Amino acid sequence: MARMNWARASALAGAAASGCYTVGDLLLLGTRARPEDRRLLREEPDLDTSATVLLGSSTKRLRAGALWGVLATPLHVASAWQLYDAVRPAGNARAVRIAGTYAGAASIASFIHGTFYPWGATLHAADDADPASTQRAKLLDQAEEISQAIRTAYLAFGVAVAAVSVETAVLTYQGRTRYPRWSSALVTPLVPVAAVVAGSNLLPTKQKERWEGAGISLGMLAANAVAGAARRS
Repeated sequence: MARMNWARASALAGAAASGCYTVGDLLLLGTRARPEDRRLLREEPDLDTSATVLLGSSTKRLRAGALWGVLATPLHVASAWQLYDAVRPAGNARAVRIAGTYAGAASIASFIHGTFYPWGATLHAADDADPASTQRAKLLDQAEEISQAIRTAYLAFGVAVAAVSVETAVLTYQGRTRYPRWSSALVTPLVPVAAVVAGSNLLPTKQKERWEGAGISLGMLAANAVAGAARRS
């Protein structure tokens, strides 16, 4: 019973962390700037579309959004316990590997989420700099370097989450975990994230812009909620 309660608490910790990440996503990515709002968008037409997102929030909102996720990351790491305990019937070594990979992915997510703040702040500084100035050119180069770092981290995060999701889904479908078979596609983030992202594309433009940046966080929230509710002894 104690093990069961700790496992459910662990899943709830992951859901709480995902809720905090969602708040952070809305602060970081929930608003779009238009060319009429920011001169950088008018004067630098070749900018990546991410600039319209990051320039849509003030630097204070960017900082708050980053902190909402970063400070909640220990809860995400703690949620790996429920995954370990659920997969342990398939073998302790396998459970350690799966849960450890998941915890590592959660740590990478913290880097990604927090780095949106300096990325956005750099673009804001470029917006204030004079066009065609050396200062603006350096700031835009720096923003691109930050963007590349985030893309690399996203790739590692995506590979880790996909690997954990697929292996756990297969084990669950085979009846080798503490999750019921019917929940095989829902107790890890891959399918819930895909469903949320697909659903956000069906929303009206303004609502889509507000919520599409929170797709990963909402999918992870759903996966943790299902894992906590569906697991069995």
